[in-house]
Amino acid sequence: MAGIYIHIPLCRRKCNYCDFYSCTDISLKEEILGAIGRELERRRDFLPGRQIDTIYIGGGTPSLLAPDEIGALISRVLRATL
Repeated sequence: MAGIYIHIPLCRRKCNYCDFYSCTDISLKEEILGAIGRELERRRDFLPGRQIDTIYIGGGTPSLLAPDEIGALISRVLRATL
C-alpha cells in the first residue's frame, strides 16, 4: 500500500507563518493542474504493483479547486496508478 500527496499551491493570500510553497495568482490554476497531470504521467512507473490507499490533497488552499477539478485530479491519479 502507498499514499500520494498532491500539493495545490494556490492561496487567496500568503500567510506569514506558512513555509509551504504557494502563490496567490489564482489565474494559474489550470496551468498548475496541467503540470500535476503531467507529473503523474511521468511518475507512472514509480510505484509499480503498489496499491494506492490514500490520496492526500494539500497545499496551499485546495478548497480553491471546484468539485469537478478535484474529481478530475483523483481520476488522473487512479489512471496513472493502475
